[in-house]
Amino acid sequence: MGQFKHRGTKVIHSGLPKAEQGKPFIEGPAFASTFHLSGSTENAEHHYARVSNPTWQTLEATLSELEGGDTVVFPSGMAAAAAIMSSLVVAGETIVLPADGYFATRTYAEEFLQPNGVKLELVPTVELLNWDFNNVKLVLVESPSNPLLDVVDIKALAEKVHTSGGLLAIDNTAVTVLGQRPLQLAWC
Repeated sequence: MGQFKHRGTKVIHSGLPKAEQGKPFIEGPAFASTFHLSGSTENAEHHYARVSNPTWQTLEATLSELEGGDTVVFPSGMAAAAAIMSSLVVAGETIVLPADGYFATRTYAEEFLQPNGVKLELVPTVELLNWDFNNVKLVLVESPSNPLLDVVDIKALAEKVHTSGGLLAIDNTAVTVLGQRPLQLAWC
């Protein structure tokens, strides 16, 4: 927490630049999709917003500070979930998703991953700690689940998944860093 006594105060102050006389507390958002360039894009910090944007960098730095780990911002939660599942699991490997979680995550796994050979197990959030994670590559959970708001002991789940050799990803959309910090709980 550093200098702040309450997490809510830290949330308000995270990502702010050092105070400078006559400067804004924080620069306004950059809405540009393209940036002025002279010559090669090789040394340009920003050249196209889809790749990099000063507002995204500020948001990522803020979230990294709050969450206590590296952060990558996606245009939507579903884009993040799809990127995690698609990049960490290949044909023949198994992914476990919450049966009571966000329907679009399950739909993506059923319609795009399964036809490409990824095995899918749907497990209710409240039953995850009883599940055998041997031969499971990735467990993606929501804490709490959406829409039922069921919870799982993240620390116990992380220990069980990691002991079995799997990876654990946690969607913390509903509670945010104000309610829980999954990275702290998931590192066994």
